[in-house]
Amino acid sequence: MNKAELAYTAGIIDGEGCIKIYRVSADYLKKYKNAKRNFDRFTLVVQVDMTYRPIIKWLHKNFGGNLYEHKRKNLNWKDSLRWYIASQKAGQFLLKIYPYLKVKKQHAKSAMQFLKLPAKSNKKYNYWLKLKEFNGRGKKAFKVYSMEGKDG
Repeated sequence: MNKAELAYTAGIIDGEGCIKIYRVSADYLKKYKNAKRNFDRFTLVVQVDMTYRPIIKWLHKNFGGNLYEHKRKNLNWKDSLRWYIASQKAGQFLLKIYPYLKVKKQHAKSAMQFLKLPAKSNKKYNYWLKLKEFNGRGKKAFKVYSMEGKDG
């Protein structure tokens, strides 16, 4: 990919994308007989959900990942197509577009730091909380800080 395409992709992520960490608690996992983990499980995910399908298909073609039909419950809303990429592949994707991100640069930085942690690290929970804060809605959504406490 050339710089223009990476910058374009970063613009899509800044405007329509989401960088988040999914959490499955150890308590939830204990409900299953074969559960061998006694710690929370966390997965980094980058996703874009749009009704304009050519962009989503372009992301999938160029970066891999998965596609998901998102059927809307509200009949007044259009169905959309969701592209997502997870775990280490999400980290590699973010590394490529990181220099071009503007709005979600701190999200990406925190996500890449999260991926460097060992599976059982207690710090993963803090990164989950931080990205949850970044992705918040309402007035609190505008208070964005990095893990070090400084923006930028």
